[in-house]
Amino acid sequence: MRRPLSLAAAALACLTFACPAGAIVGGSPDSAHPYVGLLDNGSEGCSGTLISPRVVVTAAHCFSSAPSRWGTDNGRPKIRVTFDPQGIFNPSRTSYYGAYYWDPAFCSPCGPGATRFDSHDVAVVLLDSSVSMSTYGVLPLPGFDSSLPTNTALDLVGYGVQLFLKPSVPDLNAVFTRYAASAKLVSVDAEFLKVSAAQCFGDSGGPVFLAGTNRMIAEVSYSSNPLCDGVAYDYRLDGDALGWIAATVGAHL
Repeated sequence: MRRPLSLAAAALACLTFACPAGAIVGGSPDSAHPYVGLLDNGSEGCSGTLISPRVVVTAAHCFSSAPSRWGTDNGRPKIRVTFDPQGIFNPSRTSYYGAYYWDPAFCSPCGPGATRFDSHDVAVVLLDSSVSMSTYGVLPLPGFDSSLPTNTALDLVGYGVQLFLKPSVPDLNAVFTRYAASAKLVSVDAEFLKVSAAQCFGDSGGPVFLAGTNRMIAEVSYSSNPLCDGVAYDYRLDGDALGWIAATVGAHL
């Protein structure tokens, strides 16, 4: 499972160095996906996608096991969200807050093989106030991912680590700008898409789009190695996740 990115470590790096920031490994700064935001609980950060004025889709592993600095809402961790391209390092950003709900079937590690890393890795943040945009991310139709051929072109978007200064040491001078990168679909299994391009710490929960569209087909879950330089495995949003998201939004908004 890809861990959320520590805000404290990134902030400390920015006190020491100039801080242009970065994310998706091998990517470039992104302005095409304003509905992709940076989420945090005051100590760790993840990415997520606004699919309606008050609903952000992200990963269950991001904040399900840690308290939030922002308190709770009906017993749920309160999460801060910004859609500013520079994330928390823009002092004039607009921030929103909302309650974090994760799929109760989430477990990690869970089972043998690929699904040992996590299962049912989906969550939503239900915002206290609406975010008005001209367009939002769109969830897939049921079973949509199964129709995608190998080498389908994808767009990855997130706010995580962009590169490593040396083995196992992420460049924390390059985090929390929204970045995007192109990728290819390698394969599809029951829960995950195997994707060619690397994603890294802080990209967790961020979207995998059909290239050139706002159609989400998965969200970032885990990578094949801790240096984020191999393939990634992203949780499908066209299966159980669809029903869980709809039921959660219906029950709490």
